[in-house]
Amino acid sequence: MNVLWRKYVLSNVHIAICATALCYSGYWFFNVPPNPQILLFLFMGTLITYTLHRLISDQRVRPPYGEIERFSFFRTSSRFQAGYILLLVIIATYSFSLLNVQLRLFLAFLSLLSMAYVLPILKSGMRLRDIGLVKIFLISFVWAAIFFTAVFDAGLRFHWSYIILFGEKFIFIFALTLPFDIRDRQLDAASSVSTFASRYPLTTIQYWIRFMILICIVLVLISLATALYTPSLSLYLVAFYLLQWYLSLRDPHHCSELYYLGVLDGLMLVHAALIVLSTIFP
Repeated sequence: MNVLWRKYVLSNVHIAICATALCYSGYWFFNVPPNPQILLFLFMGTLITYTLHRLISDQRVRPPYGEIERFSFFRTSSRFQAGYILLLVIIATYSFSLLNVQLRLFLAFLSLLSMAYVLPILKSGMRLRDIGLVKIFLISFVWAAIFFTAVFDAGLRFHWSYIILFGEKFIFIFALTLPFDIRDRQLDAASSVSTFASRYPLTTIQYWIRFMILICIVLVLISLATALYTPSLSLYLVAFYLLQWYLSLRDPHHCSELYYLGVLDGLMLVHAALIVLSTIFP
């Protein structure tokens, strides 16, 4: 069982399911019928993005970081790597071709940001993640935007409450990403990638995590007061953010690779499940 769990997580299937679930929960929240083509595109697109990221990072990291399991897992034949990515691209392209123009523009924008994040297309072979503190802001923006896919799919009119909703999702992902920056502090420093964790001490980063989770709880209460959230969803999300508080502040020296990629990433899946649950049992 442990071997299957390890392969499931390290193959990026887990994070792809999390992205798809976050988008799916947005459809439930906005009361829009889920679009299978979009969900398929997001699943394949996330697999492509994270697989390319692992492959490229494996070529760039310096010893001894090259032996980190999330990088070494993809060390197979170049033919297999090329064939695997090509298959994913074909499926993603097909599902993308079935979408309307508005959705194509929205998802193309997010896809370009994601590709620029992992591919060395800037000057001197740099990626967006290599520029200053761009990495965490880019991750937070793209993942928060995924939740709003249903808005573009259904052509819903903009409402001011969406700003509060986007802010909550953005800060949720930001706080969720900070423990990963703590984990990768030495690796990022060796790769000349600037992060908050490489600039500030551990206690400061953990203080920020607490503060951001508290902001999320406040935004949930504001959403409840403005009738954007139902009482049940508000209760679920407050409990969820308390869980995130506990899991994110564990001693990083006692957290394995699978804890980050499986448990912490899995919080997005829990978040999505709670939103769907609140619509079924309001």
